[in-house]
Amino acid sequence: MSFDAAYQTANDGSAASQRVDITNRLNKPLKVTIPLYMAGGNYTVSKGSITQNYASDGKQYLEVQITIPANSTEIMNVEKK
Repeated sequence: MSFDAAYQTANDGSAASQRVDITNRLNKPLKVTIPLYMAGGNYTVSKGSITQNYASDGKQYLEVQITIPANSTEIMNVEKK
């Protein structure tokens, strides 16, 4: 794969915060969408922008779009407001 997303905690809708280490293995910048299943609530992200955000069955589903520079790793933190 061209990129890898490593979640610090289970991405199952139980966490109120999350850290994702996103690695781009390509020799060019890569725009990726990271899916997040969080506990219900409003969230902010440290990098990227939230492109999807809706609640279902007490869980919050987010999609975050972020551009990762060539051959690098970015750390994105998601926190409840």
